[in-house]
Amino acid sequence: MRKMKILVAHADAYERQRLVTLLATPLDGLLNPIRYEIFESNDLESGLNLVSTVFPDLVLIATQAGDNDGKTLCRGIRARENERHTGIIFVAQGEGYAEMLPVECLELGADDFFAASTTPREVIARINAVLRLKDMTDELRSANHRL
Repeated sequence: MRKMKILVAHADAYERQRLVTLLATPLDGLLNPIRYEIFESNDLESGLNLVSTVFPDLVLIATQAGDNDGKTLCRGIRARENERHTGIIFVAQGEGYAEMLPVECLELGADDFFAASTTPREVIARINAVLRLKDMTDELRSANHRL
């Protein structure tokens, strides 16, 4: 599998760096490690710009209740997709998020949702699952175009 592009969209520099460090640090014992090329965004405008120029395979979007930038970014990504699919995972900030937040994010078009407190191994497993699906979707689209 090729090196997959991941955009980490988070307004808080410390939390954004925590996710970037997690992605850049190999975890022992992973069954199917996937290599990443990581990009960072700290606001809606730069996030949409990177989506349009870098074409990431996956976007990790930080969100919390009442946060519209993350939801707007998700809508913007889905609106820009024509013949391609970008994986989107929302990362809930804080422990006390409303139980409807994951549902809202998934209904907006996210592929997954997890809390910031999720273990590093589970985070990587979820990211890799979305990237494997993305890779298979890309292969299917390529085969359809050849036909």
